[in-house]
Amino acid sequence: MDSKPADTQEKTAEGEQQFFIQRVYLKDLSFEAPMGAKAFTVQNQPKINQDLAINIQELGDNLYEVVLRLTLTAKHEDETAFLVEVQQAGLFLIKGIARENMPKVLN
Repeated sequence: MDSKPADTQEKTAEGEQQFFIQRVYLKDLSFEAPMGAKAFTVQNQPKINQDLAINIQELGDNLYEVVLRLTLTAKHEDETAFLVEVQQAGLFLIKGIARENMPKVLN
């Protein structure tokens, strides 16, 4: 959903800094349980590992897609009990911000 109506976006000053959230959406979600029911028979707590990453893609016309990827892995010794990956994405309209400041804004 646009955070500002299109006619208002067009009326803003040319050199003004603008940051508008265009869309926020779930890009991908996956769950794997390679151990199956065996994971419920293990008595000790699994070791949990998390990985967080950001992917930024310029789509053109001051539009950027930012994807936050979170991966959680639970292991019993060397065997994976479950793996969850979620990718939350957003589309952002960004104008008037200096190129060298864009990584800070997009991250």
